[in-house]
Amino acid sequence: MSIENLKASATEDLSGRVALVTGGGTGIGLMIARGFVANNAKVYIAGRREDVLEQIATEHPQMIPLKMDVTDKNSITNAMGVIEKAEGKVDILVNNAGIAKPYSEFITNKSAPENSNLGPSLFELESWEDWSKTLEVNTIAPFFVTTGFSELLAKGAKLRGEGETSVVINISSAAADRHSSMNAIAYGTSKAGLDHLTKTMAYEFATNNVPIRVVCISPGPFPSEITGTTESIDRAIRDGNFWGGTAIPPNKRSGREKELSSAAVWLSSSGGAYTNGIILRVDGGLALTNA
Repeated sequence: MSIENLKASATEDLSGRVALVTGGGTGIGLMIARGFVANNAKVYIAGRREDVLEQIATEHPQMIPLKMDVTDKNSITNAMGVIEKAEGKVDILVNNAGIAKPYSEFITNKSAPENSNLGPSLFELESWEDWSKTLEVNTIAPFFVTTGFSELLAKGAKLRGEGETSVVINISSAAADRHSSMNAIAYGTSKAGLDHLTKTMAYEFATNNVPIRVVCISPGPFPSEITGTTESIDRAIRDGNFWGGTAIPPNKRSGREKELSSAAVWLSSSGGAYTNGIILRVDGGLALTNA
């Protein structure tokens, strides 16, 4: 019996699939988009900053820039129309766009005067607006982007045949299930909400015969606009002060592009087609060794 169909080149080939990656012009979104392109998918990278998207598209002609504000239903609808006209379907949606505000370094800095009166300091110095925006982008937007694109995702599954599914990959964070706030209470709270949304949407689609799987990747420290460069993260981890010293993975380094993109490729491919509703940690063991 042949084993050719078990090779990664076969099980993880994304030929013919159309992917949309929000926040696809930088950081984790770009890593995932590059992984999709490397495995033959057609990739739309979405974001608000057209100049960033256009620059990436010049470097990677297989990526198509698409202006979209994930917090604006009209913008989502316009983007849906662009892809529907060009492709008639979507096979993969990655909800990656995210922000981390507010950041209060005094939470872990015991010598800061604000730390000695922590509750009142947080009340005074953190803003309602920052909390609202973080929840809007990180938790609410993935719901509306997913439901907005659900018809195109269902079409993608049906075009591939009976029993096939499209996939939504939500990008959460190791901060979602940690007790430490990592100096960003709103961020971890918003990502915990996204974890729950993942399971809820997976359940509702599955029990209502919607051919869309919903899964989640929970990354540890990877380079991004939020966390910094590989060099700065690795240096901070070695010095024991990355995010206030509360996010130190046991292998003492940040994650690498292939370690994240390959997880997204697998979840999107025929090899991952029997996987649904999971939270996949790609965090270097951070959750194992940090409370």
